[in-house]
Amino acid sequence: MSYSTVAASLVAASGGILFGYDMGIISGALLQLREEFKLSYLMQEVIVSSLLFGAIISSLFGGTVIDVLGRKFTMIGNCLVFAIGALILSFTPSVTVLVFGRVFLGLAVGLSVVAECAYITEISNPEHRGKLVSLTEVAIALGFLMAYFINYLFILIPHGW
Repeated sequence: MSYSTVAASLVAASGGILFGYDMGIISGALLQLREEFKLSYLMQEVIVSSLLFGAIISSLFGGTVIDVLGRKFTMIGNCLVFAIGALILSFTPSVTVLVFGRVFLGLAVGLSVVAECAYITEISNPEHRGKLVSLTEVAIALGFLMAYFINYLFILIPHGW
């Protein structure tokens, strides 16, 4: 296993951090969002699940996107989708925009996992493929952990989200 393969796999798998973070951060943000926007239980569920809705859509079409654009270009372009989604969520004036932003971010979440795993699989030798692809799962867990830690830090700050 070469250094460059491990390094490229780590960089590719780092998108998993965004996946875990974006999935986990809502658990803390929702506590303040429900007060800010006077959310019903139904709207809280819609906000949480909207990211998964976007992820399902991009997971269904992610393979085709990757085949057309290529793994590397898809991952690079997906960074832009993550950034735009984060900006939408940062400046959301309403629940509608919040849900749209989470669906948009979900598109990036679903596509990132498909693209990362495909890319790592392609660049790795068969005898090391399982170890390298599992880096994505480690990154996802790390993203969740980071989100929960940030939730802990921001929960007592008024309007922290």
